[in-house]
Amino acid sequence: MYLHELERGAAQLNQTWATIGKLRLLRSTLALADSAQRDWLLSGEPQHLDAVRAHLATFDDTLVQANVLLKGRPEQATNLAALARTAAAKR
Repeated sequence: MYLHELERGAAQLNQTWATIGKLRLLRSTLALADSAQRDWLLSGEPQHLDAVRAHLATFDDTLVQANVLLKGRPEQATNLAALARTAAAKR
């Protein structure tokens, strides 16, 4: 029984670290999209707009992955949903 508890704890810890990794990726991807958008607004060069679109696509994919990791954690899933709504409103 003790070994089973350790394995379950290790699995939960791994899921926590995976979630943290996805949240960090969401944050950095939004920062990159914001920077690319500023570059596009200042320069008008289309490659910057392409970068914005690519970063937002990465954000969307990562958001889906983070939602999967947060199943069974309703409070955290609610916070992630709020982030998704805020990001969608700024598009």
